[in-house]
Amino acid sequence: MVAHHQLQERDRIPLPILEEYDVSPVTGFVPYPQPLARLSQSYYRPWEEIMDQLNHLIDSRQLRSRVEQMPVLGVDRLETRQEQQRAYTLLSIIAHSYVWGSGLDIAQSIPESVAVPWQAASDIIDIPPVLTYASNDLWNWKLKDPNGPHTIE
Repeated sequence: MVAHHQLQERDRIPLPILEEYDVSPVTGFVPYPQPLARLSQSYYRPWEEIMDQLNHLIDSRQLRSRVEQMPVLGVDRLETRQEQQRAYTLLSIIAHSYVWGSGLDIAQSIPESVAVPWQAASDIIDIPPVLTYASNDLWNWKLKDPNGPHTIE
């Protein structure tokens, strides 16, 4: 039997490139250095504004009317994987907040302004349109100290 260190180059199995699977060699499945904090294109401002005011809109029971007034935005302007993940995260949280809004009956459907781009973003990143661990946790955090180390604390 040939010892492991004596394997010929032709016998070696190539290792996958971690980044091709959204895995960081530094932080594993957690994005490195950190997820995108905002979509920079003003086109996507309606989604970011809803998120900026989400707690207030839920507490004041205004979320559904604000979401229903949003335009249907396309996802074709999302240029990077991080932008696609941010859009998916925003739309997942908005959709679930719309359905389960505080103190309101459970919504039986969501408006096109969320449903259409959420499905499109889901198709791009190949994840179903539902609030996932990835969208709620992995792609939705920031460092307490932007210049500090990546630690659990």
